[in-house]
Amino acid sequence: MAHAEEVLKKMAEFHAASACYVEHYGMFSADFTQGIFCEQNRGLLREFNVSTAFLNQLKNWKNCQKYYEKLVAYMVVSKVLPVVILEKTDQASLENCIHDESKLKAAMFSNRKYVQSMLEILPWLDNRGLLDWQ
Repeated sequence: MAHAEEVLKKMAEFHAASACYVEHYGMFSADFTQGIFCEQNRGLLREFNVSTAFLNQLKNWKNCQKYYEKLVAYMVVSKVLPVVILEKTDQASLENCIHDESKLKAAMFSNRKYVQSMLEILPWLDNRGLLDWQ
């Protein structure tokens, strides 16, 4: 219960700070008030969700061929994790992130930390039947 109270306290502080910001500087820009999931970004999001680079690398990982067919239909694990744990590179740009053949995407899915994480996540998902789509 104490943890929940601390979370609520921090949320109230954030709300107060944002109200002060609006009072002093006006409304936040569209970068903060409009989400990425909008009609304007539909094409960009469709391209980003293509999973070819991940699936190509998956075939090379130890004991992961058995997950390949299952993961063709279940790609959530390939979207956020590789971006979050990728080490900083000169290749990091939105343009590189969109094109599946880019060096950035190859680096994302061949990153040692990502592969180690996925070698634990995939069996966990499979044991719970979460990769068995019908």
